[in-house]
Amino acid sequence: METHTHILKPLCREKLTPADFEFMSEVLASKRNQKRFFETLLCDNEIRDQMLDARPLFKAVLELNAVLMISSYFYFYILIRNLFLKKGIDDRMMADYVAMILTEVLSESRRQGEDTPKGHPFPYIVDMLTKLEEAGPHEQFRIHTEIGNHTLFFTGMLKKVIRARTNRRGAPGVRYYEAMGIQSFSLAGNAVLAEEMKMESLYKDLSAFFVDIRQSLNQISKEHIFLFETEELKKVARLLKDIDAAN
Repeated sequence: METHTHILKPLCREKLTPADFEFMSEVLASKRNQKRFFETLLCDNEIRDQMLDARPLFKAVLELNAVLMISSYFYFYILIRNLFLKKGIDDRMMADYVAMILTEVLSESRRQGEDTPKGHPFPYIVDMLTKLEEAGPHEQFRIHTEIGNHTLFFTGMLKKVIRARTNRRGAPGVRYYEAMGIQSFSLAGNAVLAEEMKMESLYKDLSAFFVDIRQSLNQISKEHIFLFETEELKKVARLLKDIDAAN
């Protein structure tokens, strides 16, 4: 059971804050009595999900000049869900999971990067691959999910950094990490633990749509990430450069 606690799950919609619901109410309900009725509707998860798909909400998020009023769970879910729909990917769970990757990896950078300014806040992918050789089935499953999550984040949010490293040092490029992420999610989807957690279909879809997801994240990093660029994403890029300089 302990293994389950270390596996990322699609929980963005479950982590929405009162401020997020207030923002939704302000955008989608124009009158005070409508807002009270709206708040009761949001207690129903199915209705909540339909409300989160509303185009005016997406437009309002894009027009924000600061994101302090909403959570990163809400912000990334809205962006990713709408970009997925534009690509014909109508899968709320997958949008939720990818939004969790962004939120958690950036949070991980903030938590660990402060203590280790010259280190890397994430496990080296090569280290994770090495650990696979001696890991049991449950640990292998966890490692496959982590490799999938981190390769998706790096190829999606730090594509320029990867290309710069490739051009400067001959380091592996985006396609290399894409292939690794696709294989990792596929292997995770075939694991017994994935079936037990009812996430086997999710992992297999993440593998099948990896390139489409990566392209959507590239768009976010290019057009929208400035709203969240206080220090977290910049810190990840700096740490990668520090690693290059040390090697």
